[in-house]
Amino acid sequence: MCCTFIVCPRPTAWPTDLGRLLDWAGGFSASPGAAGAVELCLRNRLEGVFLPADRHRLEQVLLNLFLNALRAMPGGGWVEVTGQQIDHGAAGAVSICRKRHRTGIYAGGKPPRYSTGFSTRPGGAGLGLAVCRKIAEQHGGSLAAGNRGGHGACFTLTFPLPEEFRQEVAG
Repeated sequence: MCCTFIVCPRPTAWPTDLGRLLDWAGGFSASPGAAGAVELCLRNRLEGVFLPADRHRLEQVLLNLFLNALRAMPGGGWVEVTGQQIDHGAAGAVSICRKRHRTGIYAGGKPPRYSTGFSTRPGGAGLGLAVCRKIAEQHGGSLAAGNRGGHGACFTLTFPLPEEFRQEVAG
């Protein structure tokens, strides 16, 4: 039997305080039952920065990225989450970067696969990164991944900020 995972084409967009969203994700992720031997460092510079978004879908993305980091570090390590408003050419944007400090995410220079059904974990459904990328794209954003030169991996979510939600970026 074949199952298809469907992500609704249009998220419900409401002004979402990204600072509160990151605080919520950090609180969940830092709880003893969730984190195990992994420490969390949260650098939240998004207080009062709003994005028209479906908060529940963004929660899903942040939690999935954190759980992926936990699964990749069964012996412990630390995860850093940084949220900040960035200059993005003529447009404003926000960036949320989840760094895993241990090993990288891929060997041989091949980037991770975002297609459904691909998993590096035995028994994994291979939906996580594909769904995360789809949700980011539905919000006009992107999800990128990369190795950090032997110091772990970084997943970066970037979302454009509409003019009415922009704040002056501190230099």
